[in-house]
Amino acid sequence: MLTLTFLGVGSAFAKTNYQANALLEAWENSPSAQRIPDDTILLDFGTTGPLALHQLKHRSGFEHFDADGRIHYAAIRRIVITHTHADHIGGLEDSPPRSPTRRPSTRGSWRVFPNSLRHRKS
Repeated sequence: MLTLTFLGVGSAFAKTNYQANALLEAWENSPSAQRIPDDTILLDFGTTGPLALHQLKHRSGFEHFDADGRIHYAAIRRIVITHTHADHIGGLEDSPPRSPTRRPSTRGSWRVFPNSLRHRKS
């Protein structure tokens, strides 16, 4: 089972609604049958992403993101970035660096979206 939680639905310059960030969680059973998801994917992480996660960790069903009042970033296993605008990557600066064994991979992204990081002339 997959659950999709929108962490934000605001525009790039939104002061509320936390820009465009989402959390995709995979569950072998269901959220009601297990406390922690089997896989967690963050879809984009704009400048308001850390604040959105901070608010989320207080909601029922998202306690696995709470680490003594801080965001438990290790609960996020993967991050997918759609493009390199600040409202999609700005929050990465606030997240702790990954260890070499947990380094993010862009291999799949390059295959799936080969033109996404190239500049397009209009």
